Amino acid sequence: MYKNFSTLVLLFLFLSSAYSQLTPPGQKYALRFDGNSIALAPKSTVLNLTGSFTIELWVYVDSYSPYAVIIGKPNDPRGTDPYMSYVIEVGSTDNFEFVQSTGITGSYRGATATTKIALHKWTHLAAVLSNNQMKLYINGLLAGTGISQGPSKNTTVPFTLGAGADANGNIAAGGFAGSVMQARVWNYALSAFEIQSYASKSLINTETGLISNWPLNEGAGNTVVCSNNNALNVTLGTPGNSNKPKWIEKTKIDSLNLFFQAVHLTAPTSMRTVNDMIPFDYNGDGHLDIILLDHMDPATLPGTAMPIVIFKNDGKGNFTNVDQPWVKAIKFVHPRHWTIADFDNNGRKDIVIVDHGTDISPFPGDQSRFLRSMPDGTLAEETSLRLPKVNAFTHNVASADIDKDGDIDMYMCNIQGGVVPSPRIYLNDGTGKLTENQSRLPTIITAFQRKYTASAFADIDNDGDPDLILGGHNGTYVNEFFPKDAILLNDGKGFFSFAPDVAMPNRTFGAAGGTVAITPVDFNSDGWTDLLMATLNQDYTQGSLQLLANNGNGTFRDVSAGITQQWPISASFGNSWIKWNYVADFNNDGLLDFLTVGQNDSPIKLYLNLGNFKFKEITDFTGLYSGLLNAVVGDFNEDGLVDIVSMKYDKSGVFLKNIKVFEVSAKLPNAIPDLNPNPIDLSIVPTVFSQNTTIRFSVPGNEMLTLKIYDILGKSVATLLDQKYVSGEQEVKFDAQNLLPGLYFARMIYGSHIQVKKMMLIK
Repeated sequence: MYKNFSTLVLLFLFLSSAYSQLTPPGQKYALRFDGNSIALAPKSTVLNLTGSFTIELWVYVDSYSPYAVIIGKPNDPRGTDPYMSYVIEVGSTDNFEFVQSTGITGSYRGATATTKIALHKWTHLAAVLSNNQMKLYINGLLAGTGISQGPSKNTTVPFTLGAGADANGNIAAGGFAGSVMQARVWNYALSAFEIQSYASKSLINTETGLISNWPLNEGAGNTVVCSNNNALNVTLGTPGNSNKPKWIEKTKIDSLNLFFQAVHLTAPTSMRTVNDMIPFDYNGDGHLDIILLDHMDPATLPGTAMPIVIFKNDGKGNFTNVDQPWVKAIKFVHPRHWTIADFDNNGRKDIVIVDHGTDISPFPGDQSRFLRSMPDGTLAEETSLRLPKVNAFTHNVASADIDKDGDIDMYMCNIQGGVVPSPRIYLNDGTGKLTENQSRLPTIITAFQRKYTASAFADIDNDGDPDLILGGHNGTYVNEFFPKDAILLNDGKGFFSFAPDVAMPNRTFGAAGGTVAITPVDFNSDGWTDLLMATLNQDYTQGSLQLLANNGNGTFRDVSAGITQQWPISASFGNSWIKWNYVADFNNDGLLDFLTVGQNDSPIKLYLNLGNFKFKEITDFTGLYSGLLNAVVGDFNEDGLVDIVSMKYDKSGVFLKNIKVFEVSAKLPNAIPDLNPNPIDLSIVPTVFSQNTTIRFSVPGNEMLTLKIYDILGKSVATLLDQKYVSGEQEVKFDAQNLLPGLYFARMIYGSHIQVKKMMLIK
């Protein structure tokens, strides 16, 4: 008796171990869903499940999303009790659950797993209903049970994968982000042994009770074949030919370099749509907030002003709408670009948002706005105090201390002539009041003999002062038809003149093309500024990236071949181009990557830096949802990793939390701390920042203390402290306004002790 009992225990342990080690059948492809995609089975009576049934599949979950449907049918209508008919979904506490109802109010029941979903791992799920008993199996093991009042016979909505549908086949229940394969439906309750037996096999399609078998191994096309010949082929996407999941090679999923976890966001209903986003700590609390911008489309004449929206960040990536009168009072007709700086030298960042006005001839322009961050946590519009009162068709803006007098000046990149002001420099008087000045620019620019749509300041020749880079206007008019973008060299006093023509190569689309965004960045860490340009064709129907490498003397060569890129061509004027490029080290390997933000038909793309001016697009492997057309970058939950917040025009969106931790390969030369117990307590908050950050430290005594900032080459770029310090906690602000994006190090020497901390500047 005892011997037989021991044998049973060993057998149970063996079977339990075997169940937990299930592996999916061998196949090449899987179907990948992005949270807003769906696959529809036909409305066949055999999928109106009643009595006993089993639903099973292999699933690979990218991110948690409560109540996201993986497979099954929601209730019709979806939004009323009992909400679901029979589905496997992501539960409210990030676990799998099998939910089922009779279709009658109050009949919703669930079998819920007690453990959280293992992200980025293939998992087998089986939902079984028999004699009003609900069972959920995970990897062949019973993970949750429940009592049902009896199954519904839902005939109005289709059986689906990836999300739940309404009667018309449109998405009615939110979807999940991840991949599926080997989805099957049975007309009886499989036992645990049968689940274990079938899970790792490709079926022969003669199995008793098998209603449908979708291996999901096509790899191409818009149809999933039901291999057991029940005419239950699945269609990808909604009837409107949208919301399609994508095919992906299974080996790419298994080795996925995925490092984002998605949290859903929704903009306030007061917004018409979300046209642009600005990462900006508006209230000075050290947390990176987001300003959402809108404009009327189609445009009106005169222009219609639309209020901004502010998402306040609590420092953990939780965003709330600041529903205050002072926010709603800030309005723009068509905000186009912005610059962030401490213009009034009070230690708080301000923001200037330029407004090019209504997009209808004669393009009268509009007033750009100066928004000042106030000690009470609000943004005060002080345009009349700090900017000239003038309507201008301003397409771009850049700021820097051009004349080395200790305050931040500005360049307004205006593009429309006539009564509208031409491009000009705005000089700061030291208090944040900016005055127009045209004498510092070549007449060919201020007289509109050449038009430029993009601008940026950067020290491209390493002489210690900011130069002006200008991107050419697209078009075929006399003053727009020129093949190259421009470099204007600073003479050290804030007066600019054209660099030699050989300094810049021709634009991607030639003379009729244009450049709409310029990002100065040192991609290869050689100490010289490179340029990432967003270029487009004449009609804004196709965009492209142009990467220019600095030759080490302030001239540039085209190395765009290192970026694998393919951009859509739109049939409509203005519908496909790249608006912005955000540079940051997304995978924390010490090399700068970048995120592109497109307009309308051009998607968001993420490129990882492979070194030597070569970049790999990983957009399909980041969990980015389809249809996201605006994005901002920053460390929004202050964990030292670079995140993305992205929105659609319909005001839905996601906070993509970076969850992948890598070791930084770059080391600061001669910065190894000593081996003695180190009395320095040095910290940086936040470690990923866009303009400035706070360095906090404590020291035990009264000794000489030096705090310097170094770039990745070990070159000192700032000395913050060099004096004796008494014991206690201290803090100092590091303002990186005039530095390029990249990896930096704070190095503190206190007596005989050294401590180094890394930080990432993003722009």
